[in-house]
Amino acid sequence: MMQRFKELSIATSITLCVFLTTLVFLSVTIIVLSCFTPDSIGRFHVLFTLTALGLLLCFSVWFVTKRRMEPLQSLLAHMATLGQKEGDARYLPQSTNSEIGKLTIAFNELLQELDDDVAAQREAAQIYRIVAENTCEVAVWRLPDNSVRFISSNCQTIFGHLDAEFYADPALLEQLIHPDDRGRWQQHVARSISYAKSIELRMCTVDGSVRWFRHYSRQIQDENNQTIGFRSSFLDITRQKESQEVTARALALMTHAKREWEETLDCIDDVVMLVDSEHRIQRTNRRISTLTGYAVEDLVGKDWRELFQECGFSFTVFRNNSGELIHHESERLFDIFFYQIQHNDQPSMVVTMHDSTELRRATEQLQAAYDNLEQTQLKVFQQEKLASIGQLAAGVAHEINNPMGFISSNLTSLKKYGMRLDEYIAVLQGSLYSCPNHPDMSGIDTLRQKLKVDYIISDITQLIEESLEGAERVRKIVADLKSFSRLDESKLTPASINDCLDSTINIVWNELKYVAEIDRQYGELPMVPCYPQQLNQVFMNLLVNAAHAMTERGVITVKTWQADNSVFIAITDTGKGIPPQHVERIFEPFFTTKEVGKGTGLGLSICYDIVKKHSGEITVASTLGAGSTFTVRLPLEPVQTENTNEK
Repeated sequence: MMQRFKELSIATSITLCVFLTTLVFLSVTIIVLSCFTPDSIGRFHVLFTLTALGLLLCFSVWFVTKRRMEPLQSLLAHMATLGQKEGDARYLPQSTNSEIGKLTIAFNELLQELDDDVAAQREAAQIYRIVAENTCEVAVWRLPDNSVRFISSNCQTIFGHLDAEFYADPALLEQLIHPDDRGRWQQHVARSISYAKSIELRMCTVDGSVRWFRHYSRQIQDENNQTIGFRSSFLDITRQKESQEVTARALALMTHAKREWEETLDCIDDVVMLVDSEHRIQRTNRRISTLTGYAVEDLVGKDWRELFQECGFSFTVFRNNSGELIHHESERLFDIFFYQIQHNDQPSMVVTMHDSTELRRATEQLQAAYDNLEQTQLKVFQQEKLASIGQLAAGVAHEINNPMGFISSNLTSLKKYGMRLDEYIAVLQGSLYSCPNHPDMSGIDTLRQKLKVDYIISDITQLIEESLEGAERVRKIVADLKSFSRLDESKLTPASINDCLDSTINIVWNELKYVAEIDRQYGELPMVPCYPQQLNQVFMNLLVNAAHAMTERGVITVKTWQADNSVFIAITDTGKGIPPQHVERIFEPFFTTKEVGKGTGLGLSICYDIVKKHSGEITVASTLGAGSTFTVRLPLEPVQTENTNEK
């Protein structure tokens, strides 16, 4: 019952106590009034009763109040000594479920929350201290008057100054900032209410070194948007800055080297491509743009084979690691090479293309010049031989002409003397026989017959005629040889082609007479402007080749005629003929069908050049096993050309 009474609230307990006391007081009063008559009740008894009841009422109220206020007093006393208590001693014991008990519960819960908040604050402070003191970032809280409210203790490690120095001298922080960066720092702090980006600045340390820091700043405002300070941080980025500078220098060098390499590759006329295993272009220089018409950026990722085929390229030769390409529109030739490499740990290939058109042309021109030089050298050699023959012929002709002169003169005189002696003998014989008394002439006639005087007289004339004819032939051969070997012609000279042929046949007769008969079929020809000695060389080569083509004795036909303002000379042999596959190459320098050591391959080439110099042409028609015909056409009005024969 008392336990339930204790659980009642104080107001309820006092009210209940007063109610019960008043009820008892009224009950006693009624009992007293019912037991005693008014006359019998004395004032003393009434007063005593009321006094007793009043005292009882006061005692009851006091008792109840005292019993109900004891927990409250205990709570007040506990709270008065709360600061001296630790641990669980700070908590109130809960004895009842009354207001005091609930207040005790609320007090204990509030105290627990306070303990939790203090623990959390201590933990947060410890965490902040650990973070602030074990980082390269110096945290600073400055009040609006620039005094330092807080600075992390790691400032000694980073700046070389104790935190107490900053508290004592707030201007020390600004003094550490490099003079060239203070203006930027002040501006950054001034606009830090809305400007959240960081800045980089330099700060001086105790040892005099200058280090780089990244500075963050933010204004701190209260709930009324009033500035209560500035929260700043300084992060040491010196190593990062040095690394950035090293990286920047390395990147600049790499960029410069890359640009130099790209410019170098872009300056060359060769195409250089890096392609992957599927032949897609990864990198290339700008030369390919001029060939394909595409920008370099548009070529990345394209298959170079399809690209080249699209742009009119095709392979003429393809080998394992190289080949030749032709661009059909420009007819330019390219050498292409392939190099296998590893790029980004993947099999790749470098493809290069070199424009070899000019090189091939130069090579062909050089080869042609070399062939021409060699041909000219042999021509000069042959002409020098002919010149030597000419000089020898001139000397021999001079030496032969002298004795041949007096031989011819003497033979002519001898012929005259023989005719006179024959006439004299005939007159003398006639005179002897006409005398009436002539002596016996039988002995003389017998001796005349025996000595064959009549035959001798008639044969002497014939012998002298033949000797004169032989002397004339010797003179003519010497003249032809001298004329044939002359190579100092500088102007076109009108000449008889038939005479030139006769002269040449006379010179090479020794080559011809044993293998062939000469069939001259000369037509009536006008004088032809030409270089006679050079044409003699053409005719000599054709006649000698005709003789060499004979496998058995045959016929060489030399035919001339005039047609269409041109003179034609055809030399036909009955030899073995020329194989069809050789006919087209018969006039090429150094091409010969003769055995090794028996021909230089220049004879017909020289003939071709000489005829072309006369604005003419030389053709060949041959039937294998039946012979060949070389036909020379010479215009009657050739174009004047410079004589290139060297003396």
